[in-house]
Amino acid sequence: MQRTPPKTGLSQGQSVSEPDIPTAAAEKADAVNITVRNKRQRLADSPNSVEYTEGSGALSAFKLELMDMLTNWKSEQEKLLTSWKDEQAIILSKLVKEVAELKEKCLSLEKCNAEFDNSMSFINEKFESLYSKASLLEKKGIDREVHINRLNKQVQDLNFLSRQATIELRNIPTKDQETPADLISAVSSVGKTIDLEVQQSAFRDVYRIPGKPGLCRPILAEFSSVNKRNEFLSKVRKFNKERSVNDKLNTQLLGIAGEKKPVFIDKHLPPATKKLLYEARQFAKARNCTCWYSNGRILLKKDPADKPVEIKSEKCLTMLALTVPVSDPSRVKP
Repeated sequence: MQRTPPKTGLSQGQSVSEPDIPTAAAEKADAVNITVRNKRQRLADSPNSVEYTEGSGALSAFKLELMDMLTNWKSEQEKLLTSWKDEQAIILSKLVKEVAELKEKCLSLEKCNAEFDNSMSFINEKFESLYSKASLLEKKGIDREVHINRLNKQVQDLNFLSRQATIELRNIPTKDQETPADLISAVSSVGKTIDLEVQQSAFRDVYRIPGKPGLCRPILAEFSSVNKRNEFLSKVRKFNKERSVNDKLNTQLLGIAGEKKPVFIDKHLPPATKKLLYEARQFAKARNCTCWYSNGRILLKKDPADKPVEIKSEKCLTMLALTVPVSDPSRVKP
């Protein structure tokens, strides 16, 4: 069973509104006997009250003081902010300036590095060029040294060939206004002493080596043949070997007036060969070796069974000194 709502004269979805709500509420309250509460009275400090009007001066002063404080605080903060901004601006300006200076220095360093690299490249090129030239010069120097040694050897060979038939007589006193005949006579007297007849025709030339006046310069006697020279030297060695030290060939035996002096006769050698032979003999004495000169060669050996070693220069003696120990240190030349 359905209930039909009463007719209100309103269509569906509409509502009735009272235009005067307070009056309607009062009437309704009266109708239902409802007591309406009166509005609360204003307090004494209400803005519209007389007491509040009298005390409003203190509040206004407080507000003004607070506003002044806030204003001062704001001003101080603005000053501090302005000062901080100025300091930051100065610091930033200095920083920018320093960065610019650093950038400029970096550019300068880069430029210097570039110049240094260029200089090093230039120096490296020059060094390579000089090194190549030095290597070439060193090679040329070695070649020249070999060539010079070869030439020296040839000169020594020529000297040896030119002096093959020459002997050297030392310690024979010089006569005043000496002539070649006097020199031939002195050599001939040596031949008589050693029991060897020497004719004037056996000599190609006889002369003294040039030197300072007043010195006893050696006599060079060049024979006409090498065999005659070798025979003469053989007789001299045999004569000295058969006699004591005091009775060996001397000026007294040759009939030369004055102080008795030993007379030395040997092959005539070039100065360089003579010096090298002397060094080799000193070397041999200190190490109990045998040293001799034969056919333009200086030979040395330690034991009779050893193969002779040819001494071509002082360098050979230096190399041998590393392998052959010294037997008699007192004979080593200082």
